[in-house]
Parts: sequence; structure tokens; C-alpha cells
Amino acid sequence: MLLTGCTLLTGTDGTLTLTVPESGYPPFEATLTAGGVPDGMYTFDVEGNTYTQYENVLTVIIDSLPCVVKVTWVGSGVPQTAEETIWLRNASPVIGRPVLNGITNLWTIHPRSRYIVTFPNVHDPENGDVTLVDVTVYHTGQDAYNAVFCPPYTGLTPPKIDLYRVRTNAGDILNSFIFFSTWEEKTQPASVNNYKEWKSGKTYAIGDRVQYSSKGYLCRKATSSTINPDGNLKYWTPLGDVVVGSNLPYSPPDQAIDGYPGSGTTCLPWPTVFISPGMTVITSVWEDEQGDRTTRVDEIPTMVYPGC
Repeated sequence: MLLTGCTLLTGTDGTLTLTVPESGYPPFEATLTAGGVPDGMYTFDVEGNTYTQYENVLTVIIDSLPCVVKVTWVGSGVPQTAEETIWLRNASPVIGRPVLNGITNLWTIHPRSRYIVTFPNVHDPENGDVTLVDVTVYHTGQDAYNAVFCPPYTGLTPPKIDLYRVRTNAGDILNSFIFFSTWEEKTQPASVNNYKEWKSGKTYAIGDRVQYSSKGYLCRKATSSTINPDGNLKYWTPLGDVVVGSNLPYSPPDQAIDGYPGSGTTCLPWPTVFISPGMTVITSVWEDEQGDRTTRVDEIPTMVYPGC
């Protein structure tokens, strides 16, 4: 009797096992099977949900991977718990050849010409969403990077582009961008001392920054706003002139790019020297909805540039 009692308490009726799919692509149907122990109650924990039942098999929809599945058995012996992980099975995005200006057989680049670059054959093997997350355009003959434009610009921290697109009269073309061959990344300086205007009637605390008469100021002494920053050095520390900028690339002469600063209308911003023929190297980085990335590099022959 003592030996039998010991057997029941230590759970030597068997060892709990849990069988789950090794991997999958969400959402997918998964069959979870507990085994190794006699009849009892099974509690499955999956993605924050709990299922308690007498059956040792449970079929659920998995929405996110990897997923840790846990099962607890309560029966004639000591309760037991088993865990297994279902891993993500995901193929990286497939990109395909880029298309210039909507012409599938256009495969030579001419300096100072504008190119809208699209990727009509990009897809995810699991039919998920694929997003363009980074692009560079490099001209080997010029030995320089050409500026990338995505009008209208969307981004919280310039010059990083958050949304690669080109707006047209027919709507937005997503996962696309514009560049002008040989137009380098001439960037407008970022804003300096461009704070909110000082307001009469508002009380400022030490450390507050304002602008007044096109100059920036730092509050050095808590004060009523009836004391304006101009010449009142006891209350305000001058920071310098206000400069309003975007930290975005200038657009070429006579080429308005929505959301980007314009440049002069003369030839001078373009390269003035001879540029030998070479390759325009487009490097694009793509990400699917599971975070897997694919980097594609395309080299396109580029004509000689005689100089401006």
C-alpha cells in the first residue's frame, strides 16, 4: 500500500508529451496533441487563450509566430506540464526587375533625365504584403550617389523616407521613387532655432525656447511673458538667427518635386565636368509583413555626360 501510494503521488503513470507543428505561416490551423499519460483533464495555453477539456487533441488558429504552446495534465498522479514552440516558416520577398518610366524594355539611362522607378513584379511567396523600406542610387561613372525623391515626402525624421511612393494624376504609385541621373544629394540644411513664437501673456519657465524677431532665445529666469526676449539678457539667452530648413534634398532646376525644396533655374547646380559612362546601381531593400527582408541590386548602363 505504501509503494502504491508513492507511485500515484510521483506520477509514474507516464510522462506528458506535447506534439505541435514544427512551423507554419500565420494565420494557420494547428493541431496540438498531448500524450504519454492516462485519462485526465488537459489545459492548453495558446496565444493568451486557455482551453480546458478531457480530449487530448485541440485544433486552433495561430495568428502570430513563433508561438509557445503549453499543456497541463491533471489526472491520477502528480500534475504535469509540457511546452513546445511553433516556429515561423516564411520565405523572403521576391522582387523582380525594376521598370523605368513605365517602359519595360527601357534599360539605358541618360544623364539629367528623370526616372520613375517601379517594381511591378514584387511579391511575397505567402501572398503577404511587401514594402520598399530603403533605396540608394549610385552612378559609377560619376562616383556619386544620386538623390532619391518620393513625392509627396512622408517622414518623421528627415531625410529618412517613411513611405516610398510617387504621386501622379492617376493616384499614388506605392513602392516607387524618382531620381534624376547625375543629380547628386544636395541637401538643404535643417532648421536652426526655429521655435514657437514668443507670446505675450504666457509665463515661461527656465529652459523654454522661443523665437522673437527671427532670433531664437532660451529662458534663463522664470518670467512673465510681458518681458519680451529682445535685449532682456537677464531673462533670456540669445541662441542665434532662425533658419528654416528641411534637411531634404533639393530638386533639380525647373523640376518641382512635391514636398522637397527647389533649387536655382540655371545650369550651375548640375555637374559642370565631363562624366564618363558607367552603371547606375539601384540598391533596394524590401520587407514582408513578418519582417523578413530581401536586398536587390540592379546595374543599369548609363550614357556619357559631356558637362553642363
